[in-house]
Amino acid sequence: MQLRSSGVADVANASSEIQALSKQVSDLKLSVDHLEKERDFYFAKLRDIEILCQATELENDPMSLAIKKILYAADAKGSALDEAQEYLSEVIHGAEEEAEEVAEAETEA
Repeated sequence: MQLRSSGVADVANASSEIQALSKQVSDLKLSVDHLEKERDFYFAKLRDIEILCQATELENDPMSLAIKKILYAADAKGSALDEAQEYLSEVIHGAEEEAEEVAEAETEA
């Protein structure tokens, strides 16, 4: 008799464990589905930005070039943001210096 009641208890425990694991699997599937939708959303945004930066009118624009530095960065460990910001800073300061030189040349003439 004791073997029989023990077997029933084992089946009941296994059944409740199966239900708990099934719920866990279901929750994980929902989580994966949500993450895939979120991934696709942000990928589409980045793809739109990439296409915009590749447009002929903006292809050589400093901001587009800085954005492309970030998009095409191969090193996943480091951030390409610093490199892009440094590039923009150099371009901006270079343009400011060039504008100052032109202004000085015009005043001298």
